[in-house]
Amino acid sequence: MKGNVDEYAIDYFKKNGFERKICKKCGNPFWTINHSKTTCGEAPCEPYDFLINPIMKKYSSLDDLRKTYLTYFEKNGHTIIDPYPVVARWRDDIYLTIASIAVFQPHITSGEADPPANPLVISQPCIRLVDIDDVGKSMKHLTIFEMAAHHAFNYPNKEIYWKDKTVELCHNFLTEIMNVDPMNITYKESWWEGGGNAGPCLEVCVGGLEIATLVFMMYKVIDDKYELMPMRIVDTGYGLERILWESQSKPTIFHSIYDEILNDVLSKSDIEDKSEMLREYVYKSSMGDRQDYKTYGEYLNIIQGVFALLDYTKCLTFMLADGLVPSNSGGGYLARLLIRRALRLINTTKINLSLKDLIKLQIRKWGKTYRHIAEMEEEIYDMLNEEEEKYIATMKRGERIIQNIINEVKRKGANTIPSSKLIELYDSQGIPPEMVQEVAKKSDIKVEVPENFYSEVVKRHLKACGSGEKKELKISIEKYPPTKRIYYDDPYQFEFEAKVIGIEGNKIILDSTAFYPEGGGQPYDQGVITWNGGNAKIINVQKVGDVILHEVEGDKPPLGEIIHGFIDVERRLALMRSHTATHILVAALMKVLGKHIWQAGAQKDVYKNRLDVTHHKQLSDEEIEKVEEIANTYVLKNVDVKVYEMPRAEAERKYGVRIYQGGVVPGRNVRIVEIEGINVQACGGLHVKRTGEVGLIKILKCNKIQDGVLRLEFTCGLSSLKHIQNKEKLIKEATKILNTQEEHLIKNIEKLKGENEKVKLEYRQLWKKHIQEIILKNIIPNPIVCDHTKIFITKFNDLTKEQMIEIGGEILKMEKEAMVIILNMNANLINYVVMMNEDLVDRGLNASIIAERISKILEGKGGGDKTIAQGYGKRIDRIAMIEEEVKKYIKELQKT
Repeated sequence: MKGNVDEYAIDYFKKNGFERKICKKCGNPFWTINHSKTTCGEAPCEPYDFLINPIMKKYSSLDDLRKTYLTYFEKNGHTIIDPYPVVARWRDDIYLTIASIAVFQPHITSGEADPPANPLVISQPCIRLVDIDDVGKSMKHLTIFEMAAHHAFNYPNKEIYWKDKTVELCHNFLTEIMNVDPMNITYKESWWEGGGNAGPCLEVCVGGLEIATLVFMMYKVIDDKYELMPMRIVDTGYGLERILWESQSKPTIFHSIYDEILNDVLSKSDIEDKSEMLREYVYKSSMGDRQDYKTYGEYLNIIQGVFALLDYTKCLTFMLADGLVPSNSGGGYLARLLIRRALRLINTTKINLSLKDLIKLQIRKWGKTYRHIAEMEEEIYDMLNEEEEKYIATMKRGERIIQNIINEVKRKGANTIPSSKLIELYDSQGIPPEMVQEVAKKSDIKVEVPENFYSEVVKRHLKACGSGEKKELKISIEKYPPTKRIYYDDPYQFEFEAKVIGIEGNKIILDSTAFYPEGGGQPYDQGVITWNGGNAKIINVQKVGDVILHEVEGDKPPLGEIIHGFIDVERRLALMRSHTATHILVAALMKVLGKHIWQAGAQKDVYKNRLDVTHHKQLSDEEIEKVEEIANTYVLKNVDVKVYEMPRAEAERKYGVRIYQGGVVPGRNVRIVEIEGINVQACGGLHVKRTGEVGLIKILKCNKIQDGVLRLEFTCGLSSLKHIQNKEKLIKEATKILNTQEEHLIKNIEKLKGENEKVKLEYRQLWKKHIQEIILKNIIPNPIVCDHTKIFITKFNDLTKEQMIEIGGEILKMEKEAMVIILNMNANLINYVVMMNEDLVDRGLNASIIAERISKILEGKGGGDKTIAQGYGKRIDRIAMIEEEVKKYIKELQKT
């Protein structure tokens, strides 16, 4: 354990008769006023005594307990702040809020920004998926829990409170409010690390269960080394669900959290709630006793599955309500993993409720306290329906993929599918290990699924990759002062005067500039600079730290020269319109599709822009039209676009974390762009003064670029006009070609299409008649026979793959117990198809193996399924060898 003894020798302990002891079972040091105590107070060193005898004041619900906790700390000088979302949008290093301190990292804990209050108290829903495999089994682990916490931020010149007051507040809460006998409270010495910070901590144990952790954050962790922070932070975490469980003395923590939901699920599924048996099981388990599972039978597996389902579906409810769209990457991957784990458990526990039924129960329960959950109900169901369809599709194709792996394992002479392959299968294909186990069992292939399988998968996806490191120019800027940014003072100032204070290669540094540097998806400005006797183009502008570099094409002004800058006005205005249009479009998409819409990326340009948003399915034409209509309504309202700075904490309190639509922004203050009544974002880009300046917004297309993310390409202003004019030109050209009026264009195209289909049909009929004649006259009469098997090998020129398969199919209709090989000569390449009916497959023949053997002769590639396979090769001179190779294969089979 890190931290020395002095870190824990708190005056409060000394003044109030606490004694430092060493646990006789685990060896950990702890503090207690019970001088006869010899163990640390946590299971398995001590059992869950609260299951036998009530140990604290009883509370009926989490709501009551939460209110009591917050009120106690409010009375003790803390300001109550509202909980943050479980999706950590203000962070670029994690996807989910894993603790209350995560709300304040990194900006507040680093001292970069002020806390929303000091001291403060919060009850924060948190998600930790690393325990996913233990949920339901351990009877205490949860993926989602509520961390009640009081925090104090101590600055070098302003002390709030530190260790003594923290322990005093905790002890008084437990003894005075929760009526816990002080003799039953122990404080275990420990060490905490997370989010780049660290410090000594005390784990608070009551009745065998750790119910709180008091962290004294005082170090920064840099390259595994500890450096003292300028700030000292009190970071506490009280497990609200665990405290509720102890207060109620119910058999399991799930009985305390889910009470009415649990009763509903069990009664509808005809599962008995064997409370006393579970109480005995949990109590004995807390002592570290190995349980004989035969004593509890299959019931234990079922009830543990039910408990896990209740936890997973609550976790999903909070995730989806905060707008996390399930996908195959990022935070969406974690949501999908939970959905599929839940669907699998519904099947194995055989409960009589669907995933939607369970989520509905969770929404009814938690939506009363967290109003946004109730508001997102329909969006949650929509996402779930889409995910269930994808899960079913995965299961359907999963068996074929697993069978291919089994065949590969057998070819290598092995009899086990390794766990690394299971993780790869789940990660890349979404196929659960349990399914692999079931399919492999039929082929006598062993599959060992690690007990912590899903935890291992989760660990691979917990940390975000960030928004991508921008390649900074390798230029030393320390000697330069920050560049004054005229473009923020007045984005409509297109001319300016400045002094050259630095020259770095072909880049110049000015004391002030109106040229906007590239950033936030907005391209850099371009233009020209002039000076006494010279001029040059500015072709690129970049920001390094607080210094702006201007890349020059042509001569460079001398150091110390006063230059006159001229911005390319049309380019700047087009980019400003595009940036404001992006904010408007995000607002319109949220209005039409729902609050789960989050910007996933954007690129503004002079003509065409793109906007990536999170959404679980492709947009319909009607939805696109509706988005366009609302977006242009916002434009026509011609409302003010206000730009101002405000403290980060104040901005988050006033507008919520949705201000980070465009990504996380650094700094004590954030630059807010507010389109009144429409959209508010933290943004560093340039915008027009009123929405009317944006002009017409036109969506050009919308495509799915990855699972859970759509890309919209759009234009605005004059670019939209040009786009419409180009479309009109196409329509006029089409009317000329078809010699018709515009209003009759569709009718004429449909007529032309009908005539074309008729010609195609006639051609198909002629083609079919033609190949049947060829088959009957030239192919069927000339079979190759080998061991009572007919083989038809025939050559054609310039056929499509579909035509080759069609000819093969026609032959097999006439000769059911035959093998067909269609060769197609195409320039310097041979394509081929091998086909046969199931009758030959039953006799042991395999089209895929034949295709592979032919490919070796022709020096190409081949493969496929048992009844149909294909390939290609370049050795035209070896075609004659195919017949002998096929005969050889058939004879080899006859011998075996």
